[in-house]
Amino acid sequence: MPPRVFGAMVRDACDEARSLITLKMRNGRWTNDPLADDFVSGLFDPAIDARVFSYRHEWRTLLNSLRELLERARASHWGSLLATQGVWRRVYDWQSREAHERWDYPAWAHRAATNLMLRGGSIFQHAGTAGPDTGNLLFLAHSWTGARGKVSDSQVLATLAMREATVAARALVRAVQAVSDDPSVSHWLNVAQKPEWQRREVRVLLDEDINTAIDRALLDCFYPELDYMTRHRIHAEQLLLLADVVATGSLLGKDAGQVLTQLAKADAMRQAAEDHARAVQVEQAAEAAARKEVGRKQSELMRAGRLKVTPEVASAIQERSDELMKENPAILAKTRYADVARHVNEKLGRSGNRAISARTVQRNLAPKD
Repeated sequence: MPPRVFGAMVRDACDEARSLITLKMRNGRWTNDPLADDFVSGLFDPAIDARVFSYRHEWRTLLNSLRELLERARASHWGSLLATQGVWRRVYDWQSREAHERWDYPAWAHRAATNLMLRGGSIFQHAGTAGPDTGNLLFLAHSWTGARGKVSDSQVLATLAMREATVAARALVRAVQAVSDDPSVSHWLNVAQKPEWQRREVRVLLDEDINTAIDRALLDCFYPELDYMTRHRIHAEQLLLLADVVATGSLLGKDAGQVLTQLAKADAMRQAAEDHARAVQVEQAAEAAARKEVGRKQSELMRAGRLKVTPEVASAIQERSDELMKENPAILAKTRYADVARHVNEKLGRSGNRAISARTVQRNLAPKD
């Protein structure tokens, strides 16, 4: 008897479970297939839906540049495949929550693009992987598709560009959501939703507090991710430019692979140089902090040696001062303080940072003088 799932008769419970997981992913607008219709919207909607998104124009600029790059990569390098080898397919639409037929890419294209997104990682991380026995990084990327011979060099490069842009996009989404979830930002955004703050003339007064809170949150949540986003966006632009050149026939696949390998090696060298520079900066900062701490402790010791007067020292100071006053009542105070300091230091064996100064003697004798 076939297994039952939720009271319904199905041929394969495991297949039904996989279908339910797929529906859940589609309903959640999440996919790793760059050829899916809802890929771009599902990627950026979480950032656009964040309450704080409208407060920073630079976020929209960055988001639109990544969106344009993704859409151009798919249209320019996968669009011809859709026109020539597309098939009618029954697909699920998360917006209408219904299945319908549409003209779609062949199944192998979806699998190849998804495999590159999932398995490829950043192609720039494999600078040392492709040696003389395996060819170049483009050959390696073809092996990840699972459809070698069907996917063109330009399509592979374009999909790698889409992956780099996707990494940058997801970092942007994480940063925007983190800023939106910041306690101070959330507080002021909640205040802004109250009816008494909806009028334009009073809302202006609140915007300053909101923007100040966002500026503080940017330092913790957004700017630390900015270098990471920028690096992957540059990678995406380089890969897409290379894909465009290959598509025109101006560069053969073998040569494109060598260029890609050179780009990866150059990026690895640049990254190593940046890491070394950061390590040197951290080391120099640590050394400067250590020197500052040593200086602080030395200053404390010097102050302690000059200012701290024990009963023994105080007694020696008073005794020597009395002797000098008896010997010469008209002695100058400045001369007396210097003589007392020299005498006490010789008597008690104090020198260097622990030596008693004339000013210390003066302060100690001041009440009596």
